[in-house]
Amino acid sequence: MKRLLGEKASLLRLGGLLPVLALSACAGLHLTGSSVIPSASASAQLESAAVSPVVAPVAAEASEPVVELFADQFDDPDSYGSTGGIAVPAPWVQEGKGGNVAKTSASSAAPSLPNMVKLDGLDALSLLLDTTGFRHLKLNYATRASSYTSGCVVVEWSADDGVTWTTLEQFKPPQGQSSEGIKKKSWALSDAADNNAHVKLRFRTEDTVKANLYLDSVSVTGQAIPGVASAATAVRESPDALAATVNKPFNAPKGVKMYEDVEIGTAGKRPLYTSIAVPEVAPDSPMPVVVYIHGGGWNHGGRKDALSAISSYVTKRGYIGVTLDYRLTTEAPFPAQVQDVKLAIRYLRAHAEQYHLNPSRIGVWGSSAGGHLASLLGTTGDLVSGQIDLEGTGGWAEYSDKVQAVADWYGPADFTTDFANKYSSVTALLGGKNARSVSELAKQAMPGTYASASNPPFWIRHGEADSTIPYADSVAFAEQLKAAGVEVVDFKTVPGEGHGFTGDAAAQATKEAWAFMDRYVKNAAVSEPIVYKAELAP
Repeated sequence: MKRLLGEKASLLRLGGLLPVLALSACAGLHLTGSSVIPSASASAQLESAAVSPVVAPVAAEASEPVVELFADQFDDPDSYGSTGGIAVPAPWVQEGKGGNVAKTSASSAAPSLPNMVKLDGLDALSLLLDTTGFRHLKLNYATRASSYTSGCVVVEWSADDGVTWTTLEQFKPPQGQSSEGIKKKSWALSDAADNNAHVKLRFRTEDTVKANLYLDSVSVTGQAIPGVASAATAVRESPDALAATVNKPFNAPKGVKMYEDVEIGTAGKRPLYTSIAVPEVAPDSPMPVVVYIHGGGWNHGGRKDALSAISSYVTKRGYIGVTLDYRLTTEAPFPAQVQDVKLAIRYLRAHAEQYHLNPSRIGVWGSSAGGHLASLLGTTGDLVSGQIDLEGTGGWAEYSDKVQAVADWYGPADFTTDFANKYSSVTALLGGKNARSVSELAKQAMPGTYASASNPPFWIRHGEADSTIPYADSVAFAEQLKAAGVEVVDFKTVPGEGHGFTGDAAAQATKEAWAFMDRYVKNAAVSEPIVYKAELAP
């Protein structure tokens, strides 16, 4: 059965019905290409989503009952038949890679009979929503798993038609189990999904799925916003319209001016760009800065995944928000990546007056590979001599690339281990050589190599269930920092969390990270301004 909120919207409201949005779960979370993008909200890991599951009905205002915007049980005989093997049709959008198509599977155990949807291979199913006139959105659905060996289904949503994504969960059986019975799930989205014509939901496989992973009975609910007319239909069915939206320039929220494509210097033989979010009205005094460095194994990802997040630093946290590109390993090996992020810091100081930023208050935040680069920034500030050129020749050489605080989410840090020696992303970082075959280069790529008492405060979090980067990397790095005399090392491992945090763990860690930034970037005493490298000051 499939239901769309369309022509009957006004009748539904008169009858006391209204909408909410909820999304599914997976273990071992990967956020935006293995990236955790910090938001201003202490209750969510990313600005666009609250990641706490709804475990009990939430009371709605008496005047605003809950109503379904969309529901699909995958059982309509005209669309799905009853024998399985039917490609899931519109309004669902098939976005599988390599032509993979998600299909139904006949089931005698589904919450609604006869079908569930099986997600395997490189499947991806999306749903495009126009939630104009509605708020308090939720996504609800059921899952089941059997014959599990590897892989998962990532459940994610976007407030801007897929320009930026928030991962809610990755669905797979609990650790150590090969199956899981029917489980009904409900996830509340943040207010970024409210009254928004560009909401997108997606269920996609992560890695190669060797399992039977099923989805059933998807619904989207919410509550009407009094006095705001809803769209003619809550579900958009045109992928062509989506593509046009994705390719348009970022629409900054009220109060934010976005410098989306700022050329900051050269990376090798090409220009390098960053994005800078500042207040629409220039502040009375220079503002502190948080720079977000994306992850993705040093081989994928980009700054534009974080434009919504850095906008929220301005509107909700009182920081100028910056996100940057760096050369990926498909273009150049180490140290190109750290040269590029250092260039971005130098550019910011060289243009502090233009952007009304405080050059003495710059913090960096990175996740996964971005955490590694953030940590290298922290331990190699203004390091202009050594066996390898970490500074590069991109520009603004006289300016300092020191940072005042580092937030490192589960970044790789130890390239001496068996794991690192076999990890393809590390091999690519080191120019196609296994870490042990270029042990000196591997050591120079480790942030702990440069640890000293002059390093800024570090905040490090790593999930103990991380199967992508062993949490032992962060344990070893934190020990190196402490042994070197770094004054502040706020380090914790988090039980049960994978490569990316979920639920309460995500909310708590995010809250702690922002408190750390406030203490050591926004509110710390500054004895002397930090603008130039000491030996290069004019």
